[in-house]
Amino acid sequence: MSITINMKSRLLIVLFICNHFCFGQTDIENFTIFSKDSIFWHGYNTCQYDLMETYLDKNVEFYHDKGGLMIGAKNVMEATRKNICGNPGNKITRVSIPESIKLYPLEQNGQVYGAILVGDHYFYQNGIKTGIAKFTHTWLLKGGLWQMHRILSYDHQPATDFKTISITGKELHMFAGHYSSPQFGQVVIKQSGTVLLLENGGKIMELLPKDSSGFYIKGRNIEFRFTKGIKFDVIENGKLIDEVKFIK
Repeated sequence: MSITINMKSRLLIVLFICNHFCFGQTDIENFTIFSKDSIFWHGYNTCQYDLMETYLDKNVEFYHDKGGLMIGAKNVMEATRKNICGNPGNKITRVSIPESIKLYPLEQNGQVYGAILVGDHYFYQNGIKTGIAKFTHTWLLKGGLWQMHRILSYDHQPATDFKTISITGKELHMFAGHYSSPQFGQVVIKQSGTVLLLENGGKIMELLPKDSSGFYIKGRNIEFRFTKGIKFDVIENGKLIDEVKFIK
């Protein structure tokens, strides 16, 4: 089985890992796990199937909260070929968020036999950040070989880079009122402290201010753009999906 990752790519991966994890690290096994996990996902992002398969147990379990359960390295590889690498012009890549990653070694009789790696990761499509999710990777050491035996990818959400700003209660209050939506009927906007509350059909959502007239819901790529006393637009993934008109 050939592994086509070149020396330059391997060096960059190792340097990246050391920049984030190696300072003060005395356990060589921890570095080994970080390194192999990063190299596996490099293979995923570059569609190097032999490289990926090297680090997968033949009976690996892959749990995905949207795509279901896959068992076996061959099934995981086939799904990668078809869904991740099948359309090069619309390629999905996965990038972990370094500050979110934690490692929990597994020991028996004082010897490390595995590790659990957890954190968050972003997904990009054609270079555009489209989603965020949590991951858990279980690595086991058998016969001197580190392989992933269980992969979990869950809590998938649209990715947002919105940041909350501070707006006074007086500024927030000018957006309060009753509105009418073609899709959802009556919508009530209320001021509550430093945020707005949107009420519709018995549901209440918190709108966080991103600028003087724009708001968003945490974890959702949806923006609410207000025009005082006239309407607010609902924009999802950059597209207008609803125009909600002010009534009173």
